Amino acid sequence: MSILKPGIARRFCRDERGNVVMMFALALLPMLGFVGSAVDYSRATMIKGRLQAAVDATALKLTRDGESLSDKDRQAMATRYFNAVFDKQDTQGVAKLALTTTDQTVTLSANTSLDAVFMPLLGIDKMDVGARAVSTFDKTKIELALVLDNTGSMAWSGKMTALKNALVTTDPVTAKKTGILPQIAGMNAAKPRIKVAIVPFDTQVNVGTSYAGANFVWKTGGKYKHADWLGFKGDGPDFNFSGAATLNDKWTGCITDRQNPKDTSAVNPVSSQPETLYPAADCPKGSKLGTLQPLTDDQTLLTNAVNAMQPAGKTNVAIGFHWGLRVLQNGATPFGLGSPSGTMGVKKYLVLLTDGDNTQNRFDDPAYKIDDRTKAMCGVVKAASDNITVYTVRVIEGNKDLLQGCASSTKNYYEVNSSNDIAKAFQAILDDITGIRLAS
Repeated sequence: MSILKPGIARRFCRDERGNVVMMFALALLPMLGFVGSAVDYSRATMIKGRLQAAVDATALKLTRDGESLSDKDRQAMATRYFNAVFDKQDTQGVAKLALTTTDQTVTLSANTSLDAVFMPLLGIDKMDVGARAVSTFDKTKIELALVLDNTGSMAWSGKMTALKNALVTTDPVTAKKTGILPQIAGMNAAKPRIKVAIVPFDTQVNVGTSYAGANFVWKTGGKYKHADWLGFKGDGPDFNFSGAATLNDKWTGCITDRQNPKDTSAVNPVSSQPETLYPAADCPKGSKLGTLQPLTDDQTLLTNAVNAMQPAGKTNVAIGFHWGLRVLQNGATPFGLGSPSGTMGVKKYLVLLTDGDNTQNRFDDPAYKIDDRTKAMCGVVKAASDNITVYTVRVIEGNKDLLQGCASSTKNYYEVNSSNDIAKAFQAILDDITGIRLAS
């Protein structure tokens, strides 16, 4: 016998109230799929950003350091560097890299995928993500003058040691080139395009004892002669100052300020105009001033010049700027090995580092007058037809306003408050000078 009355059974069959729940449940699935797809797309966009950043960085690395490599080694560099910089979180393993190289460009693309979380509701299990970058090999030639304070205060707080490390260090364990000169040597491996000059200075510059020999100062017929850009004691009133060097083989290579106002002038020395000549000076007793190294891509010569630097003496920033200009120019002195003004495809840079205020020049001027001479000379450098870009680095102490004004722009001025930060400043400058831009 049925436990339901006939009327109750008929009402149960006709009741449609449960269909609402079933219809809502069926409608909820695509709604979740569409809403969840926004979450998955957001994740994909984030990963694409990380992928693009890694592809950009790798392409730049290849055009900066991989020009001399074979296709196989360049591919290996790309894979190694990309895997080091790409954050693989939420992706499916190693991204696939495709590399194409021409004489002018590197084209790199990468693809990866991620597991969808919500989109499987719409039948999509994985999402593919890709990125592409094109970088151009930089064929520009660079001429760089490093004008470096070698005064006694550089011995304090480990500044000279830190400076040398910033320039020449190669880690003996990892062989990583942390100094900027080894990095430049690596960039020159394919084809030398960066030349560097080292200009140590205190109150003078030292052109070196090798120039005091037969090729520079020599004796004929019982009389000494010398290069026509130099002036020695007795050559005229401009050279009869205290500390002037006599014309003999005892001269040890030091040069001091030209006569005012030629000390802040780019006028070339002319033998018939004594005021334009460079005064040969007796190096101070016990002088440790390092020798000027003209522009070269010879890593050994540059390293030797840096390692020979020792802190001693007082500060004359004006003469540092003056000789930084001379080594970048063409001619005028034996050290002017720069490309002629206006040479296409050449960029010139001067980086001056100092850790103190001006204290002494040839004329025994007070500090404020030496500052004025410095300001005038750095103005000459920036106005030269050689189109020189100037960077200045102040290490702990020094005239901030003067050095900042001497830089080509405010971003070219670096404030270093610890010896350990000298390397960071030089690395930032090198990156700026040699920075390779993405073509797309």
